[in-house]
Amino acid sequence: MTYEEDRTLHLFDLVALLGRRWKLVAVCAASGALMAMLIGTSIPARYTAKAQLLVARSESGPEGSFDEAVVDTHVELILSPSHLRAVQKSLAEDPGTSGPATVASPPPFSDRAQRPWSKMLSDAIFGANDEPPSAPTTGSSGEAVPEESEPIDFEDLQQNLNVYKEQHSRVVAVTFTSENPQMAAVIANRVAEMYVNRGRDRLQARRERLEKELAERIPSARAAVERAEAAVRDHRMASGLIDQKSVESMDQQIAELRRQLAIDLARLGERGVRLSALLTQQDQEGPRVDVLSDGQSANAFPLATEAETDAADTRHQAVSLQREELSRLLDEVLAELPFDRRALGERLHRTRERLDSLDQSRETLREAEAKLRELEREATASAQLYESLLRRQTEIFAQDRIQEEAHIVSAALPPAFPSSPSAALFVLPAFVAFGIGGGLTAVLLERFHRRVRSERDVEESVGVPCIGLVPNRFRMSSARRALIDDPFNSYGEAVRSVVATALSRRRIFPHQGRVRDSAVFAITSSDKDDGKTALALSFALSAGTIGRKVLLIDLDFRNPSIAHSLEGFGKDRATYFREETVPAEEIVKTIAEFGIDFLPLSCRREYALSFLSTNQLTIMLDNFKDQYDCIVIVSPPLLGATEARVIASVVDNVILALEWSATEVDVARRAISQLGHVGIKDAHERVFGVLTQVNMRKHHFGFSIRRGEVKHLLTTRTSGD
Repeated sequence: MTYEEDRTLHLFDLVALLGRRWKLVAVCAASGALMAMLIGTSIPARYTAKAQLLVARSESGPEGSFDEAVVDTHVELILSPSHLRAVQKSLAEDPGTSGPATVASPPPFSDRAQRPWSKMLSDAIFGANDEPPSAPTTGSSGEAVPEESEPIDFEDLQQNLNVYKEQHSRVVAVTFTSENPQMAAVIANRVAEMYVNRGRDRLQARRERLEKELAERIPSARAAVERAEAAVRDHRMASGLIDQKSVESMDQQIAELRRQLAIDLARLGERGVRLSALLTQQDQEGPRVDVLSDGQSANAFPLATEAETDAADTRHQAVSLQREELSRLLDEVLAELPFDRRALGERLHRTRERLDSLDQSRETLREAEAKLRELEREATASAQLYESLLRRQTEIFAQDRIQEEAHIVSAALPPAFPSSPSAALFVLPAFVAFGIGGGLTAVLLERFHRRVRSERDVEESVGVPCIGLVPNRFRMSSARRALIDDPFNSYGEAVRSVVATALSRRRIFPHQGRVRDSAVFAITSSDKDDGKTALALSFALSAGTIGRKVLLIDLDFRNPSIAHSLEGFGKDRATYFREETVPAEEIVKTIAEFGIDFLPLSCRREYALSFLSTNQLTIMLDNFKDQYDCIVIVSPPLLGATEARVIASVVDNVILALEWSATEVDVARRAISQLGHVGIKDAHERVFGVLTQVNMRKHHFGFSIRRGEVKHLLTTRTSGD
């Protein structure tokens, strides 16, 4: 793609691009599919066997629940290096003695049998192999034994082993992948069985260890209980705490003594206060009845009250008698009061001594009680330990079998079908991926493609207007049928479109008294083999079919291809211009079959420069302009031929033949730039581009002039002449 201004690849351009390069895309897609098939057939099939373990429910958890951490712990323990080392060692010692008995034999391990595409491909490349597959060997116990007897590598074991927890369950899956289905089943079962067996052995060893430990600890625990009970009993006897009632009686005695002591102290204090008050009052006022003792006041106060009442009522009684009686009673009280106080003090002293003795005894009992409680706690702890040991021993003896942490619920069987994807699954993705890659490659090639492919390339990249596209179906042997007998075929339409456009857009000079309005075109190319010869012949023949009188001149002195092409047509063969003195009009030959005249001037190269450097070409063209409507000159390529630039300077317009998808843009640009050396500055007006040898299947072809327009142009030109 060579667009200068807009390099955006539109959808139409993309479709056209892929249509042109469909072979590249198809080859890439087919190569990818074939490569995927070859790689798939070269990779051996892999089989995955799965064994399942059921983890025991935790006794401490609630009913219907399980601890996921416990299941995860089992998964990690199965994948632990120590367990895998043990499995590797077991497989090295016994590669096939563990596994499910009498398992179903899988289909023969053959990729070609399971993948028909690879079978056909391998049979086509390496030849068919009709040897029957060997049956798998079996061990002494009937288990399938893998054919491989070499010990498995630890890294392979670790890489191909997979352990995981099934969704929302206590089931642990153990899978192993191998190229041999029997080996996969054996290793998966070996990993599961060894984990279960190791767990069982660990629990059995733990049980035996517990039984031995209990047998050793129970006698010592029994002796400890007996010692603790004896210590409690001896302490009770030594401290007098055999009966709890004695302690309670002592507490009651202490409480009673404390209460009596408080009462006596209160009475002693009260009497002392009254005695002091009485003595003081007697010294000052005489005896008073309100300070007597308790026992005497009981007799004195009624008498005093009665005397006062009688005195008040009978004011006539004698007061002296009453005072004498009261004085006598007061004297008796004062005489007895010191003795009562002394007796009360002695009783208080004895009560205190008894209370102190009881307090000391109670303190001793309190210490003995604390010691007793400590001994009782030790005895209780020893008894509980002894009972727990006995209960644990009973539980162990009551268990008929060991409660396994996990057990196998499903043993692994040799898989019948491979777990690895079939090679056929990679063919379609590879086909699509490589097809896309081929399309991208085509786009990249188109981006960097510097060759003309369309009118847009000619106009924008080369810099000249494109007046048409000519298909690559023209052959001289069918020229009459393509351009004369059947003028409305695709090739004839394309050439007439070029002719009509060139005639309508040609540079027009003043007539200067000429009879005809003659048009002179030089058909050239940037390099050889660009299709200018076929374009020149077709242009001349097509111009003749629309009623124009056409002269075809071959000025390609280096490669006179027109003369060789016309040599086989018509009865009169073209003669060659051999002498400079012969007039050009005399050697013009009429090709009656095509209705055109032909002037071959390319016989000798040494005459070329002398013919073109002088005014002979200009004079000759001026003479022919009065005789012909259209003069078509076949010019040598612009690059490498000086005479081509001279010819371009004397004609009305130059038609540049550009071979579709072959002519380089840079080459065409250099060819256009060569015209500037001969004074042609308006190349975009005097030079027309035509794409030749266009593959219409790869290029969307649109007519520049429709059939109706061509017929109208033919009618107009004919009527004008």
